[in-house]
Amino acid sequence: PPGEEETEEFIKMVLTHTANFSTTLGMIDFGDKGAKILIFSGAPIALEDDLLRAVSLLERIRAEAKLPIRAGVTRGSVFAGMVGSRNRCTYTVMGSRVNLAARLMTEASWGDFLFDEELAPSCDFLSFQNLGERSLKGFSRQRIAYKFLGKRKVEPSRYPLVGRKRELRDALDWLREAKEKKSRLCIDLQGEAGIGKSQFCYFLQEALPVENYFWISLPCRTISQHPLSPWKRVLLEKLNLKENPGEEDLGRELKLLVRSLEGGEDWDAKSSIALYSCELLLDLNPTSPSFDSLPARRRRQNLWETLHLILTDSARQRCTVFYVEDSHHMDPESRETLRFMLTRHTGKATVLLLESRSGTGWTQELLDSQFDRRQELCLEGIETEAFPALVKTYLDAQPAPALVAMLQKRTLGNPFFTEQLVKFLRSTSALNSTNRGLEMAEGTQTLPMSVRQVILSRVDQLHRSLVRLIKTASILGREVPIALLSHMLRNPVKGSSCETLQREALWRPLQELLYLFQHSMIQETIYERQMNKVRTKLHALAVRSLEAIHKDRLA
Repeated sequence: PPGEEETEEFIKMVLTHTANFSTTLGMIDFGDKGAKILIFSGAPIALEDDLLRAVSLLERIRAEAKLPIRAGVTRGSVFAGMVGSRNRCTYTVMGSRVNLAARLMTEASWGDFLFDEELAPSCDFLSFQNLGERSLKGFSRQRIAYKFLGKRKVEPSRYPLVGRKRELRDALDWLREAKEKKSRLCIDLQGEAGIGKSQFCYFLQEALPVENYFWISLPCRTISQHPLSPWKRVLLEKLNLKENPGEEDLGRELKLLVRSLEGGEDWDAKSSIALYSCELLLDLNPTSPSFDSLPARRRRQNLWETLHLILTDSARQRCTVFYVEDSHHMDPESRETLRFMLTRHTGKATVLLLESRSGTGWTQELLDSQFDRRQELCLEGIETEAFPALVKTYLDAQPAPALVAMLQKRTLGNPFFTEQLVKFLRSTSALNSTNRGLEMAEGTQTLPMSVRQVILSRVDQLHRSLVRLIKTASILGREVPIALLSHMLRNPVKGSSCETLQREALWRPLQELLYLFQHSMIQETIYERQMNKVRTKLHALAVRSLEAIHKDRLA
């Protein structure tokens, strides 16, 4: 059995990463067979990427744990709330899905994660090995267990860049001038959600010759809330390892990288602490009595120096472009690291490309003192001349002038909004092919003005019985148990009704009798549209239905 210090170190690590990945630690139970830990994602606060956060957390714990671990993973409806007395209570989850996860855990080999048969097939971004049926204690029928193999890399879809020739030309001219004059330039790229900022930066990078420009991507929205996440990615990309490298591979390649740097005459002495600092950044948990006692400021300064050497070694004589994606989400430690990097890049061509929705206030002091020039680039809606090409891209067919005019009026040229409305028209069969191109069918109602209205308009076109069904379902949250919904409606929900709503992309099946709204915004929009009085009555009906369904379990 592990010693007291090992156990304490493991628990501290689990607590830290549970918070970093926005998951919840429900219980730690110590027994003669080891420790059992209950972790859940999506309660009490649900996020769209709950499953990805949970899987990333397990991978991190497995990578760092010095003790053997195994896990069972399920998803579904459970009781989530406070249990206990007024004097002593706790927030937890309970139910058959929790029990199933526990049984899968006991079936797993050490180092493995087992997923249940309902969850694994629905995770297209994860890879699994089917282990066949297993007999699990407490369950009447056998269950198929899936061994988790890793994440699949999903490449984002890229449409051609339409209507941004002028903005792209201006940005390229600014970058060329910065390189030629070896000046320091800041480009403040702003635009509303869906306007295409990330796509613009992707094509900007593609247009720059790699022999003249060194592009450093610093994405600030990550699954983990770990500080310095953008710089961790920079270091991992420099190591150029395979997806999800092991700790041994990381350590070996990192040591080779640090030793190869040219840090001056005394680098041999400094390289050991540099390696230690980089290992801390990559969560490799290095241990060194001589370095552990160093002040945090000293270790951070050494990490900055090392990262600067790595980037300088890569950039050589090229113009360095720091691309900060979603800069309004950058954590304070990453900002300080960026400030240091910019300070050390004096005398070299340097560009800071900040992408945000409405500017990044924290950079003002930095900009005033660090840059020779600042350029603002605000992406607006696609202009009239280029808008037909954008619509044609999304339709993959020639649109009629009337359809183009209507879409531009409604979307004001926002590319994402245009894409969503085009999908709406296709899903409602509201487009007819004519000699002028695709046109809206006669009698088609006026299109809604917002994405939420797109959802409501799609709901309004359903049969009255389906409208009642989907509105009632929205009371139950994003996941909808069909048995509970049927009890509330006082009629069994027909399979054909479920299929129709699935075909309309309003929800999708999680398992045979459990459906999930396609997006949280769909459930929220339908829920919020109903009057408070109606919602109150439906909530009360849901409680009575739950009591009726589970009356044999009530005290």
